[in-house]
Amino acid sequence: MKRFGPTKSLMAFALVTGVLCFVAGHPTAASGQENQDSLAAADSLEAPVGFAVPVHVVLGFGYGLRNDECILCESPDEDRSFSAHLSIVRPLGYGVGVGIDASVWRKGRPGTPGALDPEGVPEPTSLANMLGNFSVSFSYDYWNLFVRAGAGMAFGSQDLEMENQEGNVIIHTASGWGPGYSVGGGVTLPVASMVSLAFYANYNVGQYDMVSPQGLTERRVKHQYLELGIGVALR
Repeated sequence: MKRFGPTKSLMAFALVTGVLCFVAGHPTAASGQENQDSLAAADSLEAPVGFAVPVHVVLGFGYGLRNDECILCESPDEDRSFSAHLSIVRPLGYGVGVGIDASVWRKGRPGTPGALDPEGVPEPTSLANMLGNFSVSFSYDYWNLFVRAGAGMAFGSQDLEMENQEGNVIIHTASGWGPGYSVGGGVTLPVASMVSLAFYANYNVGQYDMVSPQGLTERRVKHQYLELGIGVALR
């Protein structure tokens, strides 16, 4: 029998070892690749489809406290009442956002009884005083806290009583529009994935001329009111 030399024996051993490693490693690599593909497919099937709200919305109701002179107010009790607030913010990133804010304050009170009804009872009348601010605002959110400030338009509306030439009491409305600004902030408490309770405080200022059908009623009227409220935030 012919014997292999040391060199040929080493070459044969290396060749056999390489073949065995190739045969053993090839299925393992293929199996690993298949496992990776399977895991990727499973992840793509199991991953939930995210839903991002394009804007943040806060809708709330509060209690407004006036601290202006209320020149046209006919009663000293016309300095506090309920208010409504709406905020729509488009996030820009890093907690900064831009949006629109609106606040409306309204106070009603009974007026002088009007004409007699069929039973001879004077018909009741009501008077309303309204204030509002509409602003383009910039906001900043940090965790569950937020602050905002903006400027835009403000308005005021006041029902007034007066006597005509016949001595009858009639109601006319004086109103006006002018520049205004608003600042505020608050905190949100999450109650669901995208829904939170919002507690907020806003300070609203506006200035304008009040004009009625009878002409200019008051020049450069200024309103200032603080509103404290609670609402629902969608974010």
